[in-house]
Amino acid sequence: QVSGQFKRSRTFLEKRGHILRQGFVIYSDQNKNEKQVILMAAGVYLVEDEEWIRKGIKKMIRCDELDLVLLGEAEDGLTARDEILKLRPQIIISDIRIPRLDGLALVREVSSAYPAKTIFISGYREFEYARQAIELEAVSYILKPIDAGELNRILRQTVQTLTKEQKSVREADYGKAAFLLDVLD
Repeated sequence: QVSGQFKRSRTFLEKRGHILRQGFVIYSDQNKNEKQVILMAAGVYLVEDEEWIRKGIKKMIRCDELDLVLLGEAEDGLTARDEILKLRPQIIISDIRIPRLDGLALVREVSSAYPAKTIFISGYREFEYARQAIELEAVSYILKPIDAGELNRILRQTVQTLTKEQKSVREADYGKAAFLLDVLD
């Protein structure tokens, strides 16, 4: 089942022609001969087994303000794993206790394929969950009920971190290219 926000995002992407690169969604203007980047947004995937909580979280996230696109959602870990590995969102928001594959196992499997920033949500204050989240290098561990301000603050910080990491990669690639050109001259 697809949410209204996801449908709007997906429709917008299909109309604009999108390119997914490591979870970033690049919108391009197809009315011109050359593709021009209009907006670059980080992809988010939401995993929560309770539909009413999932809907609430989707309403809380300020996608436009934070340059985020909700790429998908799932109510269980196995479905989420398959879709996440296909879509490769840069941010995963996951409940810890979900059916078929818990959130911690989900993130372990995904992180072996590619790096993603994870925000865990849970209704449990169990130290063991928090400890494992730290081991998995989670961005944050948010207790339910979720505060919209806290969630968006964490998402803003995560987007800023991703932007800095992307800039560093681009600069490193540029440095390597410049070095090779110097060597070849």
